[in-house]
Amino acid sequence: MVANPAFLQMFGIKSKKKLAQIKAIDLYQVPAERAEFSERLISEGHLKGAELRLKRLDGTPVWGSITARVIYNERSEAAWFDCTIEDITERKHAEKALKESEMRSRALIGAIPDLLFHYNREGVYLDTVVKDETLLHPQVHNLYRQAALVGKTVAEVLPASIAAKLMEGIEKTLTRRKIQILEYSYPINDSEHYFEARLAPIGQAEVLSIVRDVTDRKRAEEKFQEYEKLQQLLMNMATDLINVPLEKVDQAIDEMLKAVGEFTKADRVYIFKHDYNRRVTSNTHEWCAEGITTEIDNLQEFPFERFIDFLETNQKGEIVHIPDVAQLPANHAMRALFEAQDIQSMIMLPMFSEDINTGFVGFDAVKQKRTFTEQEIKLLKVLAEITSNVLARQKAETNIRYISFHDQLTGLYNRHFLEEEMIRLNTKRQLPLAVIMADLNGLKLVNDTYGHDSGDELLKTAATIIRKSCREEDVIARWGGDEFVVLLPQTAAEEARLICTRITESCRGAFVEDVPVSIALGIAAKASEIKSLIETLQEAENEMYRQKLTESRSTKSAMVTALRNTLAAKSFETEEHTRGMQKIAQKIGANLNLTDSELHRLELLITLHDIGKINIAEEILTKNSSLTDEEWEAIRKHPEIGYRIAMATEEFAHVAVDILAHHERWDGAGYPQGLKGKTIPLLARITAIADAYEVMSHGRPYKNKMSKNKIIAEFRRCSGAHFDPKLVKIILSVLEADG
Repeated sequence: MVANPAFLQMFGIKSKKKLAQIKAIDLYQVPAERAEFSERLISEGHLKGAELRLKRLDGTPVWGSITARVIYNERSEAAWFDCTIEDITERKHAEKALKESEMRSRALIGAIPDLLFHYNREGVYLDTVVKDETLLHPQVHNLYRQAALVGKTVAEVLPASIAAKLMEGIEKTLTRRKIQILEYSYPINDSEHYFEARLAPIGQAEVLSIVRDVTDRKRAEEKFQEYEKLQQLLMNMATDLINVPLEKVDQAIDEMLKAVGEFTKADRVYIFKHDYNRRVTSNTHEWCAEGITTEIDNLQEFPFERFIDFLETNQKGEIVHIPDVAQLPANHAMRALFEAQDIQSMIMLPMFSEDINTGFVGFDAVKQKRTFTEQEIKLLKVLAEITSNVLARQKAETNIRYISFHDQLTGLYNRHFLEEEMIRLNTKRQLPLAVIMADLNGLKLVNDTYGHDSGDELLKTAATIIRKSCREEDVIARWGGDEFVVLLPQTAAEEARLICTRITESCRGAFVEDVPVSIALGIAAKASEIKSLIETLQEAENEMYRQKLTESRSTKSAMVTALRNTLAAKSFETEEHTRGMQKIAQKIGANLNLTDSELHRLELLITLHDIGKINIAEEILTKNSSLTDEEWEAIRKHPEIGYRIAMATEEFAHVAVDILAHHERWDGAGYPQGLKGKTIPLLARITAIADAYEVMSHGRPYKNKMSKNKIIAEFRRCSGAHFDPKLVKIILSVLEADG
C-alpha cells in the first residue's frame, strides 16, 4: 500500500513503516462492505463518490467518500487500485443529525391529530401528513389514496369557495409573514364538519398549513351560544310580560309563542285553558310556522273526556311527550285527532296557578318526527311557568277591573263607570243621547218579607230584564240601591220609549217569591250640546218619580195582594177567615163608637195582621200536632215581620204598630214585646178577640170548632188574662144579641 501524508493523517498512521504493516481490510468498519466495494470496482472498473464506513487505527469511526479506478497489468488483470479518499465524517454526522431531527419532527407531527399540508405560493400541494384520513375532504381523500395529491393545486381539488379562501390565506401569510387562521366546513358522511387551518410561512414562497377538526368545539360553541340565546330569550320573555298592559297581554303571549316556536323550530305552539265548571278546554293562543295549518278554530270547548289520560297526567304536574304519534295504540282517543292535524310528534307541559292545573302549553312537530331535547324542554317549562303567571295576572287584573267597574250583585256597570261614560259619551257625535232612569218597586218590601237574599234575586231579575230589553251598544248601570240608569248614544226619546215599553212588557209575568217585578221608568234626551247630560239625567229621574207616584198605590196593592194570596195558599189565612174577623171586629168597633177612619184602619189591620207568616214554612202553618220549640219560635216572629212589611209600604205604615201588637196579652204574657193592659193599642186588642172568635167558631185541623156556649165560656175564662175585659163584655153582648 502506497499512501500520501494526508491518508496517513486521516487514519492515524504515524509512519510509512507502520503503513507497510497494515492491510486495507483493517481500515473498514464492516469488512463485508470492503468486499462489496472491491467487487463493484473490479466489475465496473471505476467508482466515484462511494461512501463507506471506515475506521482509524485506534478504532475511531470515520466516513470516506472514495473515488477509485482499477489498474490492469499486461495480461489485463487487475493489478492494484488507485483510490482517492475524502473524509466526509463531519458531513455524515450532520446528515445523521438532520435525519434524526426529521424523524423526531415526523414522530411529533404524527402524534398530532391534525392534517398538515405543504403548499407553494401557487397553491400546489408539495407534501401532506395525514393522521386520520376520514377527516379529508372527499375529493382530497380520493387523490390522497391514489398518491396523486402532491402536484395538484387547491383550485383543482377543493370546492371553489374553500379554494378561494385558502389561496387568499396563502397570499396573506407570505405577504405579512404572519400566521393566518382560516375557518371552513364541509360534509363528511352527511354530517357537517368544521375545520380551523393555521397557515405559517416557510421560506419566501411556501406555506405549512396545520388543519384541525374543530367540530366538537364548534358545536360546543354553538350549544353555548344557543344557551345564551335561550337565557336571553327567557329574560326577554319574563321582562316583556312583567308590566305589559292588560289590553296587550294576548298580543304579548302570541309574540312569546312565536319567539319560542322559532327558537325550538317547532311547527305549532299553542295554549289551552281549562274550564272545570263546564269540563271543557279551549285553544286560546296559537302560533304556526310557515306552511303549517292553523287549528285554533277547530279546538274550542274540547270535552275533558276526549283527553282524560293526558289531563290526569298534566294535573299531576307531569309532561306528556309523544315522540311518535304513530306508536300510540290504534284505539287511543287522541290518535285520530293528532293524525287529522298531521301531528307526528308532540309535547304538552302543564300550567298551574295556586296548585291548580289551569291548562297546558303544547308543541307540535308536523313536518317530521322529533324528540325534544333537555334544553328545549327546559325552555318549554319556563314558557309554561311564565304563561301561567301571565294568565293568572291577566285573570286577577281582569277581575279587579271588572269589580272596579261592575256591580258585583247584578253584573251591570256601577255608578263610577257610568259617570266616566257620561264624560266620554257627552260629545256631539253621540247626539241625540237618551237617558233612562229605572227604579225597582217593592225592594224594601221583599227584603223585609223574605229576607235580603230574595231582595238580591229581585234586583238581579230586574237587571236581566233591563239588559235583555236594551241594545248591545247601550250602557246599563246600577245607579244606587234600587235604581238603574241606561245611556243610549245616538238615540232619540221616541226610540228610548220603545225600549221602556219592552222593559215593562218583560216585567209582566215575572215574579220573585210570588212578588211581581215592577219597575218605574223615566226618559229624557239630550239633543244639543248646550244641554248638559247631568240636566238630562235629572229630567229622566223626575219623570221616573212622577210615574212612581202615579202607580205607587196600585203597584204596592198588587204586591200585598200577591203576598196575601201566597199566604192563603199555604195556611188558613183565607179570604173567608179575613171576612169573618172583619165582621165581628166591625160590630165591636161600632159598639165602641169608633170613627169611620178608625173602622177603615181596623179593616186594613185585619186584612194584614198575619202577613208576617208569609215566609214561614207551610208545613209549620198547617201542622195538626204540637209545634216544636223551633217551630214555635218561627211562629212568634211573624208580628215583627208583618210590622216590617207594613212599614215598607207608605199606605200600610199606619197599621204597622197594630200588626206588631196583635199577639200581646192583657196580662203581659203575650209577644213580641210583652205589653200589658192599655199599653196594647186598642185596634190590636180588637183584632186579637176577632181572630180568636173566628178560629173558635170555624175550627182548624188541629182544633175542632166550638159551640156558641163554649165560645162564651172561653171568653169569660180568658177575660182579664188574655183579653181586655171591656172588649170581652162587648163581644159577649154581641154574641147574645145575635142569638
